[in-house]
Amino acid sequence: MIARRRWSMLLLVIVLAACAPAEPASIPAPVELPTLTLSPTRITPPTLPPTWTPVIPSETPAPSQAPAAALPAAIDYLIYVADGAIQRVTLESGEVVAMTGAMAARDLALSPDGRQVAFVGAGAGSGSEVYVLDLRSAFLQKASSLGFADVVDPAWRSDGTQLVFAAGQFMGQEREIYTVGPDGLNQERRTTLARIGLSDPVFTPDGRGLVFAGPGLHSLDLASGAIQPLTIESGWGNDTSPRWRPGSDELIYIRPERDTVGYPGGSLRVITLAEANIDREPPMLANLYVQAFAFSADGQRMVFTSNFSVNLYDFNTRTARRLLETGAILPLAAIAPDGERIAYLGPNVDGGDVPQVVIVNAIGREPFSVTDVSAAVVTDLLWTRLEGQ
Repeated sequence: MIARRRWSMLLLVIVLAACAPAEPASIPAPVELPTLTLSPTRITPPTLPPTWTPVIPSETPAPSQAPAAALPAAIDYLIYVADGAIQRVTLESGEVVAMTGAMAARDLALSPDGRQVAFVGAGAGSGSEVYVLDLRSAFLQKASSLGFADVVDPAWRSDGTQLVFAAGQFMGQEREIYTVGPDGLNQERRTTLARIGLSDPVFTPDGRGLVFAGPGLHSLDLASGAIQPLTIESGWGNDTSPRWRPGSDELIYIRPERDTVGYPGGSLRVITLAEANIDREPPMLANLYVQAFAFSADGQRMVFTSNFSVNLYDFNTRTARRLLETGAILPLAAIAPDGERIAYLGPNVDGGDVPQVVIVNAIGREPFSVTDVSAAVVTDLLWTRLEGQ
C-alpha cells in the first residue's frame, strides 16, 4: 500500500514537471560593429618622362595639295611633217609622237614661245584652213574659217596674239592678206589688192604693220591700211621668205635671180624699214644661192640650204661656211636655239635609201639620224626648246 503511494507520488511529480513552463532560451548579446568612415581619396597619376608632351585632340585637317613636282630641264624637239601628218621627236630619247593625223599639213610656223605651231591643213571639201597645234598636249585649234582652196604662209605676231596669212578662193587666182587670233576669233581681211601671187606676210617687230611679197616687198600699216613698196621688183619672180633677224631691225629675204629661174630660191638680201629704197637694188647679204633659211634664237647664226648643201652663216663675222653635201636630196634645215647644232634632211647615216632627219654639230661633224621613216615624204622642219613639261 505504501509502495503504491510512492509510485503515485512519483508519477505526479513527473506529470507536474512535464507541464511546467520551460525556461526561455537565452538570446546572444548584440555584437558592436566598427564604425565606417568615408573620406575622399586623391588619385595620383603615374610619373611621366620629362620629355612627355600631352597630345591635345584636334580636328583632322583637310588634305592639302601635294607640292608641285620640280619641272624637268629644257627639252629639245624637232617638228616635221611626214606624209601630211605632223610628227614630234624628242632629241634626248628619240621618241617619235604623231601629233596629228594625215591632214596635208604644210607651211609650219613656230610661235614666239616655241610651244605652238601654226600651219595650213586640209579643211572642209577642197578647202584649206590655218590651224594651231599645241606641241605639248597635241590640242588642235582651227584658226581660220574661210573655206578657200588657196591658203598659204601663216606667221605669228611677236607677242603670239595674232596670225597673218594669205588666201584666195581658188587656186592660182588672186589672194588677199588676213589676220586672225590663234583661238579662231577676230578674223579680218587686211587688203583689197586682188593680186596673184601675194604671199609671205609677216608682222613688223612692233606688231603695228605687215610686210608681204607680191612681187616685190611691201609694207602695210594696220591702223590706216596704207601700203608702201619696200623693194624694186627683180623681174624674175616674187621675192619670198621675208624674216626678221632676232635682236636686230634687219629684214632678210630671198630674191630670185636670172640664173635661178625655174628653181626655188635666189640670193639673200637684207633691208631695214628705215632705209628701204625702191630706187636701188637692195644689198646682198652674201653672194650665195639660197633655198631656205632659219635663225638661232639670238640671231647670231643662220642655217641655209643651197644647191644640195647645208650651210651656216655667222653674223658676227659676216661669213658663210659650207657644212655638208646632201647628194641628190634637196635638204630641209633647222638650227638649235643656241646655234650649236643643225638638223637637216639628208641620207641616212645608218644606211638605207630613205632620207632621214640628221643632226650635226655647228661645224658639220658627229652626224646621227633622229628619225626612222620607212617610205614617208618628209617636208617642213622646225627646232624648238620647251622649258619643263
